[in-house]
Amino acid sequence: MYKVGFMKKFILYIFLSLLPKIVSAEVLVVTQAVDMGIIAYVNQSSQGQVRLDANTCSYNSSTGASIRKANPSCGIVHYLPESSGQAKPVNNKETTLTCVNCASSSCSINYRADRIYPSGLNSEGDFNYGGTITIPANCLAGVYTGVLDAEVKKGSTYYRCNIPIQVTLVNDLNSIIATSEQNLSFGTILVDGAYTVTVGTDGTRTSTKPAAVIAGGTIQQGIFSLNNTTSGAMNVNGVTLDSNITLSNGTSNIAATLTSSPAVSSITNVAKGKTYINVGGTLTMTGNETAGTYLGSYTLMVNY
Repeated sequence: MYKVGFMKKFILYIFLSLLPKIVSAEVLVVTQAVDMGIIAYVNQSSQGQVRLDANTCSYNSSTGASIRKANPSCGIVHYLPESSGQAKPVNNKETTLTCVNCASSSCSINYRADRIYPSGLNSEGDFNYGGTITIPANCLAGVYTGVLDAEVKKGSTYYRCNIPIQVTLVNDLNSIIATSEQNLSFGTILVDGAYTVTVGTDGTRTSTKPAAVIAGGTIQQGIFSLNNTTSGAMNVNGVTLDSNITLSNGTSNIAATLTSSPAVSSITNVAKGKTYINVGGTLTMTGNETAGTYLGSYTLMVNY
């Protein structure tokens, strides 16, 4: 005996900026991933293209057979200058998005960072990342993710950071759609021995070593929504969320545990419209970490 349903997997992101006790360099901090949204473009006979405007964070245009789309969000890279001068983002860098939960081998989607706003910053501020994705023919439904090696140029020097990119392809928009409304972010902390840092599901940050958590960066709980676009309530066979994940800056790792409110295990019915779930987490620091921007992701599974 088994239940027939649909399992959908959604990826959300976590951000942390980890600094040495003395900071003397330009810093780029990723505070939000690029989410090209939910796009109903599966098994089409020709390629499609969708553009996200970085100024308005809304869809700019699309090509292809009646592409329906919803719920995009711009990526955000926070710039912290150490010296005077204008910093400019490098346009048209590309990366490949691959499916993390397709039942079989699927296509690869190209992302190009050709929509970045503003064109330059003379002081501390945010660069918004939109961009263009090209969806090949015959792609399967699923979550497609990748990482862009984003660059900002100041004078003759380039500064880099890795910004996650995501898009979700669906068969139609009349279902339960999970959307990352807000990424979990621990802000800025110091390499300062062993301690823990917690961001609660209400967005409050606490630590067993208060002197190691400093102002700067974004501090916020993660928020995602389950949007029931059908005409009435829907029963679900289960909602799960990763409880243990790892953040990395490419050279060292930080372990994290996650909690949610309400607990995802208690969700058995999703009312028409949006249901919001907050995500908090705890980082376990060892004192052996290297400075840098740490990124991680966690997975939400909805079975219905």
